Amino acid sequence: MRKIAMKTLIGSLIVIISAVTTEHANADVGMGIRVSTFGFTGDVDFTATPWATIRVGYHGLNYSREYNETSVLYSGKVTINAASAIADWNVFRGGFHLSLGAVSNGPKIDVIGMPTNGTYTINGTTYQASDVGSLSGRVNVGKSMASYVGFGWGNPASEKSRVTFLLDAGAIHTGTISATLNVTCNPALPIQTCDQLTSDAMAEKTKLEDKASKYRWYPVISLGIGIRF
Repeated sequence: MRKIAMKTLIGSLIVIISAVTTEHANADVGMGIRVSTFGFTGDVDFTATPWATIRVGYHGLNYSREYNETSVLYSGKVTINAASAIADWNVFRGGFHLSLGAVSNGPKIDVIGMPTNGTYTINGTTYQASDVGSLSGRVNVGKSMASYVGFGWGNPASEKSRVTFLLDAGAIHTGTISATLNVTCNPALPIQTCDQLTSDAMAEKTKLEDKASKYRWYPVISLGIGIRF
């Protein structure tokens, strides 16, 4: 589904870019390179009108960190791999702009449960580390397509300067948060205890989704430079 959504977005962007460049044969074109809370970003910017700029970008990032949002300690790997299409309204035809757009994918967090002092506490029940074969899953922050709103300063496609400082702040409305969590039992574990462990893991999955729900609005702050071609 995510691959289809990205192909749809890319196809739409091609249509938009073709329309812009056809109607405005002398349209200014620029490129932005940004570092943000939504990864490292590269985008291409086109002047649609003196008041509006369209930017098409790619966002990528991978990093690892620990999470202790619930009673379980997790080793997590965050992956951002997304495309975006954003329209900037250049207020007063200057550097300040208001933005509205779409992003193809939200962050994904792969998690692996780690024992603390030789035990796991899952949904209030304590298990020895040797009782648990593995505890791992994934948190998907958002839908395959999400909306973006924001504001900022700088237009790489501006006629006024060759190099431009870029600053943007906004948020991605990711929407639904979903999680998967899989647990395996030590083969020597009694079946009743294994069933309880499986039930507690399902409750832990729900807790992960609840904790991740604070990212339904994912904040995006970016800094960068723009170059006009």
